[in-house]
Amino acid sequence: MTAIINGLLPSLRAARDAGKDAKVFSVYSAGHGGDIDINDLGLKKSTSSSIASEGSTYNDLMCDEFALRNPGIVFAHADPGAVRTNLLKSSDSFLLRAGNLIMPLFSALTVSQDEAGERLWSGLYRVGPKAGSGEIPGSWRSRAKGRTLD
Repeated sequence: MTAIINGLLPSLRAARDAGKDAKVFSVYSAGHGGDIDINDLGLKKSTSSSIASEGSTYNDLMCDEFALRNPGIVFAHADPGAVRTNLLKSSDSFLLRAGNLIMPLFSALTVSQDEAGERLWSGLYRVGPKAGSGEIPGSWRSRAKGRTLD
């Protein structure tokens, strides 16, 4: 992810300098991070649950650092929440495909892909480079309904 953002920085800076919105949007699991194992920064010894937790923390920290180094550009990290996708239906795993049969029971707890997209874009549209979700201007975290985290 950082390599992609680094590649986009010249264009983002040019947009910012021209007075246009310059924003980077990452969708993972904002605000759900956990402690980082300082002895396993490469996640070689971590379990899948700790990798998910640490990965979220790494993504939050990445947005913070890019915002610090690039004032006037927004770096946002969002958590889409529970979204109904075709992931289970299209899986190679029989167990995951079978799990798709019970997904209608969870429809009240999930949102469609379109609704999730609208909520996330709405949240990104509202944020700017002058403030942030914490103490770092330009670094934002948002939840499933596009609400920013403080």
